[in-house]
Amino acid sequence: MNKKGIGSINISFRSTILIVFICLLFILILLFRSLSNIFIRNISTNFAIHICNSEFPLAIQFNTQNNTYLSDDISIKEEVLNLLGINKNNLVNTLNKEIKLKFNDNNKLVWESVSPYTLIADSISKEEIAANENNKSDTLSQGIDAGNNLPNINKNAYDSGLRLKELGKTPRVLIYNTHTCESYPPGPNNTLDQKINIASVGDELVKELENNYNIYTIHDKTIHDIYGYIDSYKRSGDTLSKYLKQYGDFDLIIDMHRDSITSKKVVTSKINNENTANIRFVVTKSNPHFDKNMAVATSLSTISNSLFPGFCRDPFFYNKGSYFFNQDKSNNAVLIEVGSIANTTTEAKASAKYLARIFAEYLHKKYTSR
Repeated sequence: MNKKGIGSINISFRSTILIVFICLLFILILLFRSLSNIFIRNISTNFAIHICNSEFPLAIQFNTQNNTYLSDDISIKEEVLNLLGINKNNLVNTLNKEIKLKFNDNNKLVWESVSPYTLIADSISKEEIAANENNKSDTLSQGIDAGNNLPNINKNAYDSGLRLKELGKTPRVLIYNTHTCESYPPGPNNTLDQKINIASVGDELVKELENNYNIYTIHDKTIHDIYGYIDSYKRSGDTLSKYLKQYGDFDLIIDMHRDSITSKKVVTSKINNENTANIRFVVTKSNPHFDKNMAVATSLSTISNSLFPGFCRDPFFYNKGSYFFNQDKSNNAVLIEVGSIANTTTEAKASAKYLARIFAEYLHKKYTSR
């Protein structure tokens, strides 16, 4: 074969290779664009919000009419894992040290019973509270269900003389939940279902305060603990600061929790032949204005002991607590625990009318002394 023929073959071969390369490159470009579109479409709303917030701080709220929304402190780690296609069971294992999650038979997210705050020295551990109960006057009787053998307290829940003339336009009481997912039997110890968790008790308290006493109350149901307990007080502190900025101070600010001790006897009272979950105030001594907050807790406890003996347990003290439990933000802020995992949701909700009476008595004295 002559050189001219060989040259023609080489040119033809190179052309073929070039065409194949261009075709492959074109296919790769199309594939990349397709995968990019899929990737973008699968970015979750919360992740997108987080990215936006990095550049443009936003106040994203859902169902704002009921003051219910997810905290805007989004975990990028979870979103990235989701985008990588890691299934929820593997995700649970991966994040187990940070977020104790599990899924029930109905594929709904629930939380395992865990010991919160074990990673920071100053953070509150409800299991530690339970252990310390052995050193207090109301010592634990583990495993004893005394709920059906309690002395009955006969006392009217309501006092119409405490009712304000009108509801007014300015909120007087703010209720929020640092650990919104805390719940009661017969359900899981922690759940997002706000019909049975601690938020449901707050809802019941709002009804009692507004319907029976004309006390305008805000109940914020931000879920502060869904991304882990470690920074839940920081997140709830941000929520509280937003309300203080909007309304100024409140006459009473309640961070409502559920205790974790297991003695039914310690955390249950019977009032008007109805089992109720006992209440307890928790305060931090290192708070810059501890005396003011303690005065509020003491006043509420005194009123409770006068009206419903045994309904309010002795206050529990911490030297600091996590972020002072945000009690440093207002002289009128207190943390209150309504019952424990030994109580039912029904018992906790039953406490709301008696708690409302206590608050109404406290505010009545506060207003008449001005």
